[in-house]
Amino acid sequence: MDETEEPDPGPAETPIEKKVDEDWKRTAQLEKERFLRRDDPRGAPASERDADKATLLTLISSLYQQFLLSLGAGVPGGRADLGQARFTVELLVILRQKTKGNLTPDESSALDEILADCQMRFSEAARRP
Repeated sequence: MDETEEPDPGPAETPIEKKVDEDWKRTAQLEKERFLRRDDPRGAPASERDADKATLLTLISSLYQQFLLSLGAGVPGGRADLGQARFTVELLVILRQKTKGNLTPDESSALDEILADCQMRFSEAARRP
């Protein structure tokens, strides 16, 4: 090989294309923002509340995130675990049944919306080959 020649770099590596489902991130962010915009019953503005406070809305949001992860959302090439997804939907149904009549309008609305979304996404995922 002559000093002016460059070594053969070999076959070019093909960059791996990552596909991330951004929809679940957007939905979770909107739920979080909606939760934080509400005023505390004690009169403290949302910006001064402890965002990690354990509330029913926090539990509902946590179950929703668990559900989305069980469908492989947000993970490139993530595999759906339909058994785990079904279990999470069942937990949300039980939560709705056991808390009926004891929820604030915001809690009831959030639970109904998230449960409906989970059921829709589950049925779509179950139909995929």
